[in-house]
Amino acid sequence: MKGLKEKKLISVLFVIAVICAGILSAMPAAAAKHSTVLNGQDYKYVYDYTYYTTKVHTNLAGLSDKVVLTYFVNNGMNKQEQAISTFNVKSYRRGNQDLRKAFGMDYRSYYLHYQNYGHSESSRANTTTGITKIKNPVTVYEGFDYKKVYNYFYYISKYPSVAKEFPEDDIGVLEYFVNTGMGLQHRAIKTFSEKSYRYGNPDLRAKYKSSYYKYYRHYCKYGYKYAARRKTTTGITSIKNPITTYNGVDYSNIYDFRFYTSHNPTAAKFKDDDASAIQNFIKRGIIMGLQAKAGVTKTSKSYVNALLSLYPNALKDEYVRANQNDSKTKYLILLNQGKHTVYIFQGKQYTWEKIKTYPCCVGAPGTPTPVGTFTIGFRGRNFLTEGGSKCWYYTQIVGMIWFHSQIYADTATPQYIVDGSMGVSCSHGCVRLYLDNAYWIHENIPRGTKVVIYNRPW
Repeated sequence: MKGLKEKKLISVLFVIAVICAGILSAMPAAAAKHSTVLNGQDYKYVYDYTYYTTKVHTNLAGLSDKVVLTYFVNNGMNKQEQAISTFNVKSYRRGNQDLRKAFGMDYRSYYLHYQNYGHSESSRANTTTGITKIKNPVTVYEGFDYKKVYNYFYYISKYPSVAKEFPEDDIGVLEYFVNTGMGLQHRAIKTFSEKSYRYGNPDLRAKYKSSYYKYYRHYCKYGYKYAARRKTTTGITSIKNPITTYNGVDYSNIYDFRFYTSHNPTAAKFKDDDASAIQNFIKRGIIMGLQAKAGVTKTSKSYVNALLSLYPNALKDEYVRANQNDSKTKYLILLNQGKHTVYIFQGKQYTWEKIKTYPCCVGAPGTPTPVGTFTIGFRGRNFLTEGGSKCWYYTQIVGMIWFHSQIYADTATPQYIVDGSMGVSCSHGCVRLYLDNAYWIHENIPRGTKVVIYNRPW
């Protein structure tokens, strides 16, 4: 009985062996193992020969391990190609803010990071595949956090051209917003409008004027902490409480922001900037006599009082005339023949400051000094008159009409005055000055300076 059992067991084992042999013979041969090492660097966590040659580049199938791996390293990485089922470089980049900060758009570095470090870090495990948009977009630029005024996804959806210029690049988009977008008053988050914030806070407008980026930064750093500021972040579409005060003085009795910017073409550019508008009125408009409030003209007592408090000399003839003129240089020269006086101004139109007042002689009735507007030309050290005397430090006004000194004897240096007349009309058309005054004009007034000559007895 025992022998019979042993024979049956042997028969069963034989049948099992035959079946197993059949199964094994039916199985394909094991796939050959492909190298993942190139120049000492292993790429096994980011690269698989079979996946790459069947899913990405079928044209490379059958080529040697080195050729295919070299192609991936030198070309595929730069093209952000997926070379293994378990790692997608775009997903890895999108999912790791710290790596985006470190590597930017250098995709090769992401492959190498995962290969050398990331594969062993549990925090990276869920970022290797499946992430289709940037995770935790960057909001900090040069140490300053803009999260109160900026949202990456909102910004790129509102400004597609920016998204196109910086595809899949939250760092580049933030940098653009800070350096360019804020200056253009771009809205970058649903909960904050720079225009609304600026319109709603006159104290900030007085401080920042049109430095738009400062409003964004103010809200990020301070404004969000206060309920009154938070109420101004959206919904305000026009300037609230226009500024009428300049350097601590309230000009509301002669100035209205909306009237001034809508009735004066020179002020129209300030329709969205009340801080600059009041400054323009005080620095220029009031000198020009521009009306800034309904019912108040340049002859109104309140207007004149304000003008004289700002510019005590504004209504003097030479200032009125000076501010009617510009000049190609920082100087302007007026000559009033009626008063035999030369006025030299420095600055620019509407802000001219009188720096010199010189007595002079002008042309005699038979050889008058011309009236009109001229431009300073060339100059010289001295010239001889027809009578053999010398004029020093001449500066051309027009033609043979000059500024120059009184008449001196013909010596190597100006020593003896031949004709010292001053304050009368006695020349052949030139404008005679004291020697030092002629020298100052000769040395300081550049070509192109405007000269206005007129004749008024006061």
